[in-house]
Amino acid sequence: MYTRPENADSAFKWEDLMLKTNSELLANLGNFVNRALKFTKDNFNGVIGKVTLNNEDEGILVQINRCLKQYVDLLEKCKEREAISQILNISRIGNQLMQAEKPWKLVKSTNEQEKARAYSVVSLCANISCLLSLLVEPFMPHLAGVMLEQLNAKLEDVNVLAQNKEEDRLFRCCLFEGHKIGEPGPLIKEIKPDEITALKEKYAGNQESRLKASSPPKTVVKSGETRTVEQLETDVKAQGDAVRKLKESQADKADIKIAVGKLLSLKKELIIAQEKESNEAVGGGDNKKVEKEKVEQLETDVKAQGDTVRKLKESKADKADIKVAVEKLISLKKELAVAEGKDPNEAVGGGNKKGKKN
Repeated sequence: MYTRPENADSAFKWEDLMLKTNSELLANLGNFVNRALKFTKDNFNGVIGKVTLNNEDEGILVQINRCLKQYVDLLEKCKEREAISQILNISRIGNQLMQAEKPWKLVKSTNEQEKARAYSVVSLCANISCLLSLLVEPFMPHLAGVMLEQLNAKLEDVNVLAQNKEEDRLFRCCLFEGHKIGEPGPLIKEIKPDEITALKEKYAGNQESRLKASSPPKTVVKSGETRTVEQLETDVKAQGDAVRKLKESQADKADIKIAVGKLLSLKKELIIAQEKESNEAVGGGDNKKVEKEKVEQLETDVKAQGDTVRKLKESKADKADIKVAVEKLISLKKELAVAEGKDPNEAVGGGNKKGKKN
């Protein structure tokens, strides 16, 4: 949004994303809000104090109101990019206030007036942070929500900008004396160069080209032709590598799901081919032994996959990952039921037994 084209062409660069995030969102806005709230929590038990303005504070508010008026005017004209600059200007003014007043020194003073001044400064900065959460909300609603949570404020209670008269101050303190804030914490994560490299690789080209690059070459199977165990093992290995690359690059969940589905399908085909090859190799005399070994192997696989599903659910993993794991477990249970000569639908709860849900 900060570099979007409005009146002229613009080019997106990954390095700009890193620079703007680290220098503006992290070092400017995030740093200011975190300092103000953490200082309030550590030194005043997280309670907002009385804000008493002096001449310097009045000057600070004039600057904030000027930025705020421009922010409103720019949004009215649909100039979102320039409006973002005003948000960052306000947080920059807040940082300057903290640096100029040095409340961390004043609070250690034996002079009660200096301690009161420290309390007033950080309480004003907490209110500026509240204003920033409102201004950020149209652009980054999730970040605004985290800021409001740390301020222990609700959007509907603090989303008020007075604009009745031109001479009125637009900025209003919404966190009053006695208000207790929430738990402060880091708002912005630093983006490092290696992450930018990974993002470039992840989003290189279009979706179709990324899928082709991560998928193994297709094997053309003529009508009536069956792939050998060796061919299927090669395909399973190649598809497994493709799935790993998609997960490592944090590809779209839908793409990963498609690739995993293809891998499971190849594995099933491989099991069938291996069973057929084994039967042909040992003849009819040892069929029972082969079947028994297969049942034992499937029982082991079902137990292992069941443990995997439980661990994913206990760790509250992504729903898509849990779904894939459950589907694999169901598939294994069906294979086990067939090997044991049972109805595969009953093995996964598909029967109509009394007292049993589908």
